Amino acid sequence: MGTSEHEELVRLIENEISIGFTFLDSHLISSGMGHTTHAERALENAKVAYKTAAKFLERLTEAEASPFRPRLEQLSTAITSVRQ
Repeated sequence: MGTSEHEELVRLIENEISIGFTFLDSHLISSGMGHTTHAERALENAKVAYKTAAKFLERLTEAEASPFRPRLEQLSTAITSVRQ
């Protein structure tokens, strides 16, 4: 993998994790306002962002991936806690 491609991959992972948290925020706000359809869609989008980040994380070495793992785990925990 070339440097430019590697940098794009890292940015993609960072962005997917960030957008996952944004979708969770949207879910919480929408739920609080009674907009259940939007809230459900936002939660599903958070799950997709998590899965996408996790999938692309596999393309990095363990040393490269390890800085992302705590935040990805936080996203997973947040998604799970919302569903309960």
